[in-house]
Amino acid sequence: MNKIFKVIWNPATGSYSVASETAKSRGKKSGRSKLLISALVAGGLLSSFGALANNYDGQPTDYGDGSAGDGWVAIGKGSKANTFINTSGASTALGYDAIAEGMYSSAIGSKTLASGGASMAFGVSARALGDRSVALGASSTATGDRSTAFGRYAKTNGYTSLAVGDTALADGEKTIALGNTAQAYEIMSIALGDHANASKEYSMALGASSAASAANAIAVGRNSAAAGVDSLAFGRKSLASAANAIAMGAESKAAENATAVGTNAEANGLNSIALGSGSIADVDNTIALGNQSQASSGWRNCHRSRE
Repeated sequence: MNKIFKVIWNPATGSYSVASETAKSRGKKSGRSKLLISALVAGGLLSSFGALANNYDGQPTDYGDGSAGDGWVAIGKGSKANTFINTSGASTALGYDAIAEGMYSSAIGSKTLASGGASMAFGVSARALGDRSVALGASSTATGDRSTAFGRYAKTNGYTSLAVGDTALADGEKTIALGNTAQAYEIMSIALGDHANASKEYSMALGASSAASAANAIAVGRNSAAAGVDSLAFGRKSLASAANAIAMGAESKAAENATAVGTNAEANGLNSIALGSGSIADVDNTIALGNQSQASSGWRNCHRSRE
């Protein structure tokens, strides 16, 4: 009877056990092989992750005195993020050639630029240049401090201005342009509607293709126009053509200091009044009252002849 024993590796239990000296240990060699293969695979994976990380080659730009990497994030070829003292104000740039220069700024998207403090640029070629400005949309630009440009090619130049819509423009301080190609140019002007245009200070153009082209002028309605200082045009294709004119009603017209109220009403004379649908006051200081009424030059001449 064999009374000589030895310790061998048991692959079934994954441990060492006592066996006859004639028994063979084969599992230990297999275990070592598996360990070697695992190490090689792990090394390969780490190498691949390293290669992947090298593709994100964003670089810090030391515009401030902070050390590179202190809080900044730059991901994408050619991207640059500013660094600041003690990580305070570190910026974020994500995308090809994205640049975040301003303190706490964020540039997200290919060729974006956020140069204003706490500014945000989102979208291909979006630019947020003013402090605390926001540019959202392809090729949008927010130049004014605290301004917001939202839409493709939308642009804000004024302080706290707002432009929303493709190619919308808020050019002056505290201006608002809402609508595709809407334009508000001077201080506190408002343009609301596609192609609406408020070009002077405190003017308002509300409606598609409406236009307020004088100070304090108000145009409300599609294709309405208020061209005089303090004038009011209210209704589709209404026209207040001179200072203090009031035209209310579709296709109504009013001259200087004149008032036209009603569809197709016309007050063409200075200080004239036309009230009623289709009423016409052609002569200075005349009044046409009622639907289809007229105060014309012919009536005036007749009145004079009676005198």
